[in-house]
Amino acid sequence: MKKLLYLLLLLPLGLLGGCSDDDDLPNVNLSITFDNAVVDGSVIYVVSGTPLEITSISATGNGSKALVTSATYYWDNFRVGWSPLAPFSATFGPSYTTEGNHLLGISMEIAQEGKSLGFTAVTYNLKAVGSEDDLPEGTEPGTVTVNYTGSAD
Repeated sequence: MKKLLYLLLLLPLGLLGGCSDDDDLPNVNLSITFDNAVVDGSVIYVVSGTPLEITSISATGNGSKALVTSATYYWDNFRVGWSPLAPFSATFGPSYTTEGNHLLGISMEIAQEGKSLGFTAVTYNLKAVGSEDDLPEGTEPGTVTVNYTGSAD
């Protein structure tokens, strides 16, 4: 009798899981703003020993309201932080920006009105150079925004 009772209690949980359309993913414009950086092609440059800051991450929905619900940060494939609050800022201090090549990853949860919850990730090749003279010609560190458009997985 107890087994039948447990099965009856679990039945509503099975019905709740099948209500959403997992193929209806968010379609958003994503903006990530960096400070103390230079973007050249697909590489982000920072001067070694200078903190790299992510000052904001935001999403604008294509067709309906959207938002980023959290961001997780990875440096050289190691999880180094998580932010559940907008604007999802993070600072990578001098111990991170040592001279050489690095990987910066950000995974995010994206919510959009009328869509399933989506997840997306971006990875940047990051190069910390010895001085401002080593930055791409004609550039200087400042605030830059990188934009993406598309569907979250």
